[in-house]
Amino acid sequence: MGTVRADAPRLDARDVGAVRQPRRLAFGRGPLPEGSELEQRSGPLEEELPALAAEGVRSLLLEGGPTLATAFLEAGLVDKLLLFVAPVLAGAGPPVLGDLAAPVELLHVRVEPSGEDLLLEAYLREP
Repeated sequence: MGTVRADAPRLDARDVGAVRQPRRLAFGRGPLPEGSELEQRSGPLEEELPALAAEGVRSLLLEGGPTLATAFLEAGLVDKLLLFVAPVLAGAGPPVLGDLAAPVELLHVRVEPSGEDLLLEAYLREP
């Protein structure tokens, strides 16, 4: 919700000729920003994910801050990681992840240019 409140993301498909928009969810507590078109899910992941599966959701694309990313990683709920890295070293700013209880091994790591950025693709379990 920190990223939702700070950035008011649309999380929609733009400039790609999408036939329909993805379902856009915000995980966390607190009100959504005024005018947000996101659907809020405020329960624990252990409850929300089975509920989403019962509604037909088979995969999620997570876009958010370190709290959301760390929660999904710690719960073992991430299969594939796509991380965009800008060619800038800032030395400060928000972290990508919070503190992890243990290192997370990345498998089948691949890096490719994406515009001026780099896209790091890796799996957390065998595909």
